[in-house]
Amino acid sequence: MTTVMRPNLCTATRHDVVGVVAASAGFQPRRFRHQFRPFLPGSGPCGTRAMGRCRALQSSEPTNAQNSGEEGASSRSSDRIRSTISGLDELLGVEDQKAASKDQDVMPAIEVSASKQVLEKIGAADAARSKAQDEGAVASQIEDTLARVIEQARKLAESEDFQDKEKKEAGGQDLQRQVEKLLNSLIRSKNGIDKDDYSDIKSKVFGPDTFWVTDVLPSSGLEGGVMFRGNLRGKREKVVAEVMQRLHDAYGGKYVLRVILDVEAAFKADEDKSDRSLDSFVAFEVLPAAAAVPPPPATWQRWVGVLLVALTAASTLSFGLASSLLFLPKETLAFLANPSSISGDALPPGLEGFDPQAFLTAAVSVGALSLIPQVAHDAGHSLVARLRGIQLKAPLLVPSTALGTFGSIRQLASLVRSRTDLFDLAAAGLLGGGGTALALMIAGLQASHGGAVAEPGLIPVPAALFHGSLLLSTLGNLGLTQEALAQPTLYVSPLFVAGWAGIVNTALNALPVGCLDGGRTTLAAFGKGALAFSSLVVYALLGFGALGGPLALPFGLYVLVCQRKSEGWIQDEVSGVSGTRQALALGITLLALTVLLPESAGVLLGGVGAGGPAPDLF
Repeated sequence: MTTVMRPNLCTATRHDVVGVVAASAGFQPRRFRHQFRPFLPGSGPCGTRAMGRCRALQSSEPTNAQNSGEEGASSRSSDRIRSTISGLDELLGVEDQKAASKDQDVMPAIEVSASKQVLEKIGAADAARSKAQDEGAVASQIEDTLARVIEQARKLAESEDFQDKEKKEAGGQDLQRQVEKLLNSLIRSKNGIDKDDYSDIKSKVFGPDTFWVTDVLPSSGLEGGVMFRGNLRGKREKVVAEVMQRLHDAYGGKYVLRVILDVEAAFKADEDKSDRSLDSFVAFEVLPAAAAVPPPPATWQRWVGVLLVALTAASTLSFGLASSLLFLPKETLAFLANPSSISGDALPPGLEGFDPQAFLTAAVSVGALSLIPQVAHDAGHSLVARLRGIQLKAPLLVPSTALGTFGSIRQLASLVRSRTDLFDLAAAGLLGGGGTALALMIAGLQASHGGAVAEPGLIPVPAALFHGSLLLSTLGNLGLTQEALAQPTLYVSPLFVAGWAGIVNTALNALPVGCLDGGRTTLAAFGKGALAFSSLVVYALLGFGALGGPLALPFGLYVLVCQRKSEGWIQDEVSGVSGTRQALALGITLLALTVLLPESAGVLLGGVGAGGPAPDLF
């Protein structure tokens, strides 16, 4: 049984409405486009497509979708909607004329039928409308306004003064007002703009002295927003400040204004090879204050955060145990390296009389110290957020047995005012965590006393570790003796191991991809296009294992699942950052590459050349 739902045309484009009006008035698509293009909003490429829809409406057969829906409706609201749709069917579903009139002075009968797909689209959009709205009033307003629009179009088409330029212009303007009135009644979605405020925003917030509005349509950005297309009437910075002030003066905190790029217009200009400045693609998005705030975390997400803290504590301990394995006897390591030899409750060989104190002490020390750079990382985010008035959600730690942690997911809880604020927020975490990790690493090198002799408190690590990274190789040459580097095993402080893990973790999060801190700095410094390109390159390098060695696969999967979407909660997406911040963004990316790339091309290629086989990071 088919259920008839109240039409919610707010999700349909204005071009669908114009196409129905044109077909109802008996206009030929091409003739209608040329005669009324100056009057109808959205004329242009989208308007041309709307005429295509109009042609499809004229050629379609009459549908009985409304009649089948009438049989399934039972409520009073559904009866009213069914009456509305039946009225539209009577207005639009005129039977085909059997023969053309021989009298050329008499207008032919209007041949129009409604497309079933359009009616289905309207019905499907109805499911998303808020139940709190007065359904009967909205349906009645849609019915009355649409009827007036169609009647006005018919009168204009049948008028003997249709060829009179002045009267044609006046009639077209009246038709435009009727269409805009219809759009005003439909422009509000579940979280959208009040229809009473829509016209005032268009005429009072914007204007000929700031931003001349040429088109209004539902925004493709944040949900519940409305995008105002038009032309800037001054410098962008001054216009943005003026428009924001007017919106605040008129409505207080009821609405939020975002400055965005009209991507569709930019793509079209690129296809047409039009040489237009960035300001010509500036558009404004107005949305309710409630829709301008990221959704709060659900209860289950809070419990997941608690679980992730426990898992991260376990993973850091696991990382500490793995980094201290060389404390175990060689017989034990050989036994553990062969899984087939592990059976039953037999104790691994070599542990008779083994004192685990040094092993456990080193494991706990490394595990605890490895959390310090992560704490500094999140503290950097929190400090800048407080200074810039940005609200953040609680961090979600990401456990990793290879590094102790892959960092944390730090989501926004409010809009970021500008790309500059976003850059500072992301860079603060990277600089805080990376700087702390570097300090631990340098202190660890000094405490290692050259790394050639086993001393109490030092941890044995394989020398191949220092050949797995350009930066680590450089630091090793500076802080360790050549005698130590020539040995298969070096002895370093737990501070060095924890600092090394923190630097690798910071480098991974500094990669320019998705919503990582490196992705945010790239987005803020160079825009969405640059981030899309760099993300593609990073995914390819991670996929081939060229960055981070054995860490590439697990970290790449983490980014794809949790961090692939770029940051979208920015109030001013157009204004860029300073040249200093752009240079810093490039520097962050280069430092990340020096940490994650192997020491030489031979290492990168897995043994081709003098570098030898590429060692694991652990």
